[in-house]
Amino acid sequence: MMILLLMGINLGVAAVAIKMAVGDVSIRPMPDYGEQAVTWQERIDALNKSKALGWTYHLSKSSEPTSVSVDLCDSRGEDIAGCSGQVRAFHFTAAGKIQVAQIQSTATGDYQVAIDLAKPGLWQIAMKLQTPKGEMYVSDDTWYLNADGLLNREKPGR
Repeated sequence: MMILLLMGINLGVAAVAIKMAVGDVSIRPMPDYGEQAVTWQERIDALNKSKALGWTYHLSKSSEPTSVSVDLCDSRGEDIAGCSGQVRAFHFTAAGKIQVAQIQSTATGDYQVAIDLAKPGLWQIAMKLQTPKGEMYVSDDTWYLNADGLLNREKPGR
């Protein structure tokens, strides 16, 4: 009876360990990691082409709790209006939980994205935008969200 009891306890502990390991999103790889590895050079070429445009952008947490404001400027410092596209974000401690949202232009020329940056720390935020003229702009940067809710680019000029 004692041997069966110890075996039962061992199986119970193993089941709990497996459930914790499988359910933890912090150790899951990004869902499209393999595809990104295969198309790595295309991604780098798109990032370099976008960098050559000379555009800049700044992110800030919006007054709405689950929204991020994007200020996008061209090489002359003028706002770029009418872009459409997609933004993807994930926190470094939960790469398996990717948030994807469409970027929406507002009347003032800035953009809003429905992404919830609730957790302070490092965030990977990637944008893929297209202007009404058909120009493509992509970015993939690391941002640091401090406890006060301020976003700072981790390594500017990448």
